[in-house]
This record gives sequence, structure tokens and C-alpha cells, in this order.
Amino acid sequence: METGNFWTSVTQNRINRRRLLRTGATVGAGAAALSLIGCGGSDSGGGGDSTGLLFEPVDTTNNAVKGGIFPSSSQDVANFNTINGADSTAAMRGYSRFVKWGVTMYPKPIERKLDPDAMASWEVSGDGLTWTWKIRPNMKFDPRPPTNGKALTSADVLYSWENFEKLNPQAATLANKVHADGAVQTVTAPDASTVVMKLAFPYSPLAEMLTYNRHLAILPTEANDKFDIRNAMFGTGPWRLKEFVPSARLEYVKNTDWYDADKINVDGLSFFIIPEYSAELAQFRAGAIGSMVVSPQDILTTKRDKPQILMLPETEYAQIQGWFRFSYLPDSPFLDERVRKAFSMLMDRNLIIEVFRGTKEFNDAGLETPTRWNSAIGAGNDPYWMDPLDEKKFGPEAKWYQHNPAEAKALLRAAGHTQPIAAPYITTSYYGEAYLREGEVQRVMAEESGDFKLTAKDIDYRTDFRVNVRYGFNKHEGVAWGSSGQDYPDIDGVLQAHYVPDKDRTGELDATGKPDAKLGDLIRQQRVETDTEKRVTILQDIQRYIASKMYRMLDAGDALTFTLANPWIGNYGVYRAPSGGSEWTESYIHWWIDNSKKS
Repeated sequence: METGNFWTSVTQNRINRRRLLRTGATVGAGAAALSLIGCGGSDSGGGGDSTGLLFEPVDTTNNAVKGGIFPSSSQDVANFNTINGADSTAAMRGYSRFVKWGVTMYPKPIERKLDPDAMASWEVSGDGLTWTWKIRPNMKFDPRPPTNGKALTSADVLYSWENFEKLNPQAATLANKVHADGAVQTVTAPDASTVVMKLAFPYSPLAEMLTYNRHLAILPTEANDKFDIRNAMFGTGPWRLKEFVPSARLEYVKNTDWYDADKINVDGLSFFIIPEYSAELAQFRAGAIGSMVVSPQDILTTKRDKPQILMLPETEYAQIQGWFRFSYLPDSPFLDERVRKAFSMLMDRNLIIEVFRGTKEFNDAGLETPTRWNSAIGAGNDPYWMDPLDEKKFGPEAKWYQHNPAEAKALLRAAGHTQPIAAPYITTSYYGEAYLREGEVQRVMAEESGDFKLTAKDIDYRTDFRVNVRYGFNKHEGVAWGSSGQDYPDIDGVLQAHYVPDKDRTGELDATGKPDAKLGDLIRQQRVETDTEKRVTILQDIQRYIASKMYRMLDAGDALTFTLANPWIGNYGVYRAPSGGSEWTESYIHWWIDNSKKS
């Protein structure tokens, strides 16, 4: 395909660039996208501006004009079962959680603080094993049948927990009945306004994990048999589903019974299903939708073409983005950790960040774009993340992240591979064009030294990739390149989703072909540790250990680039919350439509 040819030429430019760098030459404008390597690992500063391109957020709440329907875009939604990624994001606009993230006002750094949602308050026993939650009084469900505006009670919470335990693939993270590492043993209700959770072990991030939009949505008991949760919503959240036209749009109206309804500035939301990035970008540039995630390669062009668009520096690195999973089938060459480490050492992480985060283009324009490499956990997982470029702190395991094709070849020869390792290279178009392009570059990098021969294989996400790659105990073939678009509210979510050795989403095996007991023990240690400094130490040991095994590999890293929005969004960038929650419940409710700034 053309994408493959184009990105093969990118890799060829990299080879030419290295030759020039070795001779002290410089690359001309014709190879501008790939001419220099960024420093990597630097995260000082962020969003410096001597260009006049950047926007300074301003609190305009006192001038907000209420009303209007806010237009936005969305991935296609299969149903509202609160289980899958895009589906749960859509559903959580209408459902409540136990707690939500609190907002921080610009310019203060984002704080990880909790606010009540469906639960008005909670207490934790001295031993950390009993959590007692008090339900917010008069929390009304949708006034339409079948819920008819009834108040939320503990019966709804118990039903929701049972539904979560039975159906949600994330249940093993929290529910002890599903997996021994789950903290919550029982959920009971001594009365209609109280819920009690009994834990198997102290689990300090429990409240934070309950902010996650893919965990525990509070459903009405009527969801059992009075309506189909797949295509209807009757919740207590800030928005009520008005209309859902599959593959076309979602319409919400403001829930006037919501406890903070007075803070919501718009009357409703329209989400247009726009699967193609180019079409979405065209709608954004035309001002038809408020904001979108613009690829780094398109940010400066869009801003220069449409100078009225607001451009704001990012302040948080991603917790996790792309990842590689290796086959653990009985005859897979990737059962040998030397093969996995070799694959890692063939990746030029600086180049990947430069190309796909656009750092050189931004730096050339006078805009700071600090970068970080990922370790076994993403660069945004402060304070737990450890920099692989800091070899003194990281230790000898840091070398497995370095770009070193010669060492990679030596590892493969030591493992008995004298010919290129032939294997499928599995992707899915579901994640979009940018993901496919990054995957293609990394496939070419792996093949460049003649050590791998990877056959591209694109498969359907919902029927194949999700079932056999994401949730298949790593029993797929070859190498799989995937993506996680949603950050977790606590580092434990990352570990549960990617590294616990005996779960369907992980399946890591040691040299004996059995789940890695040492890794499992380390992950359990950090789960029960309530002292932050001690937990940091355990997480650092986990990162070193995973680097020594390279059970799976995250993408190269991240850069603090920029977000774009149309100028008619009032309060853009002012009210901010940590990622992993539900933006249209937490920060975005403060947005308003400034019609005076529409062209």
C-alpha cells in the first residue's frame, strides 16, 4: 500500500541522515521531517513560546452565555454497555460513578483530587479493609420510563456491581471473585443509602480506580429486564441520551436533575460519527466541531491556515499509547527473551518520537516540545515512571531500550537464529491511520538489519483483534502492534492490563513456559503498599525486571505537543482534570459556546 512505501522511504531517509551525522554534515530542507535526532528524555520546561502561536486560557465563566448544542465528533459506538472503549466513553456521559476527578483551574498544575459523584461521602476503616459509602440523596434517574425519575438506592449499586463482576473484562482488576488479585471481596448494603465494600487486602487506590470510565457504571436495576443497555441509557449522569443513530450521530440533552446542573453551560451535545481522520479534520477546520485530536504533523499547518484556532501546550505525557505483544504459542521464537530484547533494540526511539510526535517541526518553529521515553510503563505515570535514558538510576537493564542493531544481532545469534525470523505482524485498521503508519515504520525498523521477516496482517478489531490479541493470553501468532487510547486513573490499572502474568490480557510466561511468579509477586506488593515512597521503589524494581524480560514493549515514548480548539469554545483549557475519568462529567461541563467568535 502507499502508506508502506511512504514510510519505507522515511526509514531510508534515516539511514542517509545517520551517514551525514557521522561526517558532521547537516541535512537540508528537503529531508526536514527527519534531519535531526531530538534529545530524548528531556522534560524540562514545556510549551515555551516566542512565536505568538499559543493561547493563554482565560476564565470566562462570568461572561458565559448559556444554551446551544455543542458539536463534537466521536468514534463509532456499537452499544452503551459500559464495557468497551468508545462505548464506555459514550455511556459514561449518562451514567454516574462512585466518585469523579475534581478539576484544577489553570494555571495551577493538574491535581489528582477526588470529588463525590453518586457517593456523597466515604470512610475507610483503620485496617483499610472496609470502605463505607454514603449515596448522594435524591440522585434521580432519567424521568422517562422505565426509570421514571426514581432515586438511586443501594439496590442499583448492588445490581451494578454484580453486572460488573459477571460481564466486564476489567472486573479482574477489582473483583476478588473474578481474580485473586482483585481487592473487593464483597459489596453489601445495610440500608438503602449505604454501601459497604469488604476488601481482601488494603488497596489504597480503590477510590481512584472507581473514577475510571470503564469500571463501575451505576446502572438502574431496570437494566436487568426493562430496557436493553446496548442501545439505550437511563442514568443519573449530567447528560441524557436523546437519540442514537448508529454510524451517524449521538444526541444528548442536559440532565436538569443532576446535582451540578447549574454548572453546565450548554443545553446538549451532538457527537457526529466521523471515522476518517481527514474528514474529521476538515470539519474541525471549517468550525463545524469544537475540538479534536489533531495529529502532530497537522498542528502547525492547521494553525497557520486558520490563525483564529486556539493552540494550547500539553502538560501531561501519555500514560500508555501503543504496545507490542509477542506470541507465546508453544513454538513461538518470542518465548526466548533474547528475541524480544533484540526486537526492542532494533527500534530507534528518538526517531519514532521525532516523526510521530512532530518534535523537530515544532522545535524548528521555536516551540518547546519536551520528550520522554517509555519504560515498561508510560512516561506519564509520575511519580512511578523511571527514565530508561538515566542509566545510573535505571541500571544495566536500561540497555535493552537503546537502539543497537549490532547487539540485537548478537542476541539472535546466541539464541540460534542465523536466518531472519519469519512471523506475522498483526495490526488492525480500527485504531486509525496514524497508528498504522507508526506500526509500518517499526516493522521496517525490525527488518532493516535482516534479522526479522514480518508479514503484515491487518485484522478486524471487534471479531478478531480484541478477542484473540487483546484478551487472548498472548496466544496469537507473531508480533501484534496495538494501542490503548485510554489512560488509567492509577498505575495499578496499567499493570493489571499489561503485566499480571495469568490474565487473558497479559499471559506473561517465564523461561519454563509458566506464568512469571516473580513478576506477579512484585505487582501484588505494590497493590498493598500504602506508603507512596515505598510504592515508588517497588514500581522501579518492576520496571527493571520487565526490561530484563521484555515480555511486551510499549511504543517509543511521548512529547508534550499541543492541542487545538475552535475559538468559540469558552473556558477552553481553564478547567482541567486528570485523565481516565469522564471529561463531559468533570471538566468540559464548564465549556460554553461563544457565538461572537464564530465566523
